[in-house]
Amino acid sequence: MQPKISKDLMLALAIFLLALTAWGIWGSWGKSFLGDASAPHNPSLTAVVGNLEQAQTPPTETRAQWIKRTVVRFFYNPFERLFKNIIFTIPFWGVLVLTLVLERWIPAEKDRKIFSAGFRQDIVWFFYEPFLNAFVVGTYVAVLTKLHSVYFPQWTCYGLTQMPVWLRIAVGILVVDLGYWIQHRINHAVPFLWKLHALHHSQTELNFFSDFRYHPLEYLVRHTFVTVPFIFLRIDLPVIVAMVIFKDWYSRFYHGNIRTNLGPLRFVLVTPQSHRVHHSVEREHHDRNFGAIFSIWDHLFGTQCKNYHTYPATGVPGEKLVGLELGDVKNRLKSPWSQMWRRLFGHYK
Repeated sequence: MQPKISKDLMLALAIFLLALTAWGIWGSWGKSFLGDASAPHNPSLTAVVGNLEQAQTPPTETRAQWIKRTVVRFFYNPFERLFKNIIFTIPFWGVLVLTLVLERWIPAEKDRKIFSAGFRQDIVWFFYEPFLNAFVVGTYVAVLTKLHSVYFPQWTCYGLTQMPVWLRIAVGILVVDLGYWIQHRINHAVPFLWKLHALHHSQTELNFFSDFRYHPLEYLVRHTFVTVPFIFLRIDLPVIVAMVIFKDWYSRFYHGNIRTNLGPLRFVLVTPQSHRVHHSVEREHHDRNFGAIFSIWDHLFGTQCKNYHTYPATGVPGEKLVGLELGDVKNRLKSPWSQMWRRLFGHYK
């Protein structure tokens, strides 16, 4: 898979930047007419990364207090969110059970066991991901928020909060989903970023938990394009919460070993079939189907694979995962760390 900058990416970036620019100009007008008091506190980022207040250091904090706050922020909070916001929730079990039932009923790979070696490996990523996310995302999003409040406060769209609810929801969903599409496209276009993103693509047995296997540095690219709209557009908290929940659990569903293209919905939504094509080892499928929720961007920018009935093998050609053997618990626990290290300093291309 050869990374490259293409016309579809440049067009998508242009549309994304024009949209933010338009909202920024409107935002400055809204600030002039509505005043600062009309702009409510934006709780958007709290919904994405938790309590960002913990990233700020109190002026009179002692060393012991700093150590305690750091331990709570990077270890206790991720552990608590893993169980409270994921494992002990209805969406987790509902989508997991649905995915496993469909994998049994209509599998894309008929000979693969549900609890395959790849499934067991990606469960390890499932438990690691909240901690990796907390280390990288919590700090980075706090920096983005601070930069905006100090240097770009005029680039805030207060006018959006005055629009009808349905229009706010539509604009928020479409702009953020386009941001997801662009950051995904960039991860394939820039060689260094592809080295990181290829870690996600290296799974040869796609499953429910494959959506958790990401290099933590990839979060920087993702949240640049996803968090910026949250900040600039002041997207309503209920919209953000609903979209984050739907996107996260829907993407875990379509990573499953499921043979379906969802019929007519394939022209609007990403499907298990279309995303399997995105992970394909076949050269003809490379740089196709980048959507996160909607497939409309791939149709618009010409990156949609029009073969809706193929279910190719997945993975990165020439790469083999370690720690997948049954009973090899030690290597399975070490494998994510070695893979992340080798993506940065190894021989991966």
